[in-house]
Amino acid sequence: RGRLRVLVADVSDASTTTVGVVSWVLLADGWRTLRPRRHDGIDRVELSRVGPGDLARELAPVLAEVTG
Repeated sequence: RGRLRVLVADVSDASTTTVGVVSWVLLADGWRTLRPRRHDGIDRVELSRVGPGDLARELAPVLAEVTG
């Protein structure tokens, strides 16, 4: 039904670029966030229910990682 993808990048230093991504998908019963996870050496995606009010909380760690 829809998706929201936020890409945050620090390109202030040409030799080092830091990028963070937040991905949400809109299903028939609401929004889900997609988070990368590594379990037993295998890359996976965790799908969790979220609401529009959760966007700031989801973005905060990504912004901190990129700008910090």
